[in-house]
Amino acid sequence: EKISAKGSNKSDRARDRQSATMAVKLDDLVITVAYFSIPVQILFSLYQYPRLASMPPKIFLLLVLFAFFIFLCGAGHLLRCMEHTDTTTYAWINGCTAVVSLVTALYLLPLIPHLLESLDNSLQDVVRKSKETEDSKNHLVSFMAFLCHEIRNPLFAITSSASFLGDTDLTEEQQVGVGSIFDS
Repeated sequence: EKISAKGSNKSDRARDRQSATMAVKLDDLVITVAYFSIPVQILFSLYQYPRLASMPPKIFLLLVLFAFFIFLCGAGHLLRCMEHTDTTTYAWINGCTAVVSLVTALYLLPLIPHLLESLDNSLQDVVRKSKETEDSKNHLVSFMAFLCHEIRNPLFAITSSASFLGDTDLTEEQQVGVGSIFDS
């Protein structure tokens, strides 16, 4: 019994290791798909949206570096998923990933203050435009209230006068005239 329990324990551990290896492979495959989709999305956006294509060259280069870095990360995960970690290709991809990630980080470092300032200016513009829109809306509401008042008072005077006229003895032609005031 002791021997079969030990054998069973070893097979359970082997099965657990195999399950864990499959889970890691599946994780790497999902990560690979995600990593490969990001550069495609960046390139598609640069192609699809003309405004992005006219962005400052520094930002354009940053996006290209970032896309290349992410692509290399995906390639590394794909090779790991295929169990090619002991190949020259994997070592070359890993080395390129390290170099491109370092270049991207060093390139990004001096851009961060400019990007944050640009973001801050954009947010201030949004707040300013929102306030201008609110002010314009308030002016329009005030104007409409004034206009309604200016139209309502004369119309009230006309309809009141026509009502008083309708209570008096009028000729048939006068009654038609007063009626047309109420109909309009």
